[in-house]
Amino acid sequence: MNERDTMKITVANAPISYGAFELTVGIDPNTPDAEFVLNEVAASGYAGIDLGPVGYLGDGPVLAERLASRHLGLAGAYLEFPFADPVGLEKLFPELDAMLDTFDAVRDTVPGPPPRPTIADASSDTR
Repeated sequence: MNERDTMKITVANAPISYGAFELTVGIDPNTPDAEFVLNEVAASGYAGIDLGPVGYLGDGPVLAERLASRHLGLAGAYLEFPFADPVGLEKLFPELDAMLDTFDAVRDTVPGPPPRPTIADASSDTR
């Protein structure tokens, strides 16, 4: 069996596990800061972390340095799309662009597989 025939599993954590997500970051004063979350994830032995809200863990070079110094990869990020609402969907494109720009900023400097987006349906009364 060659290396291409074997599968490697990489396990990551996410800021939401520490209470840091879109409804708490910048709103709830008890939300842990990025450095704390990154230190905890690294100390727990995870290979990577999910992005959480764009900017929470840092942007561009700052994020790349924070991840690389802890030997953490970036697993990806989560974004809910209002697929049943064309106007609302279009308003999310800048957020998607920011997420993908963040992926590009760290891709060549952190270990592990490249980050991937998780796109979810935000649901609606119609659905």
